[in-house]
Amino acid sequence: LALCPSVIRDGLMRPSSVTDATSELFLELDVAARFQSDCLVSAPDDVAVVADVRTVSSRWLQREDTDVHMTERALMGELRRRFGKRYTLRDVEGKRTRVFVGVRLVDCDPPVIVSASAA
Repeated sequence: LALCPSVIRDGLMRPSSVTDATSELFLELDVAARFQSDCLVSAPDDVAVVADVRTVSSRWLQREDTDVHMTERALMGELRRRFGKRYTLRDVEGKRTRVFVGVRLVDCDPPVIVSASAA
């Protein structure tokens, strides 16, 4: 015991490889944050129509299906809770529409690569 005063005082420190892998895993499991990173951008003066976000999230979830197990409804709820994005009504193209305020949708579909033989 006399040989390990730092262990007695501070406990065992986790190796950086463990803490790095744990952080990476939590990022991978954070589906709402991944969707936001891929498909939404902060834009204080903009709005994103809820129906459009729902459509994009559905396509994104289908594309990510190999490692994402979340429903569209759960993702939309998680966006509202985690990122403070609340539905509100705004006039969009002359219609009263539910929107998220302060975000803008971006093109998050991967580019379609056409092979040279198909062209």
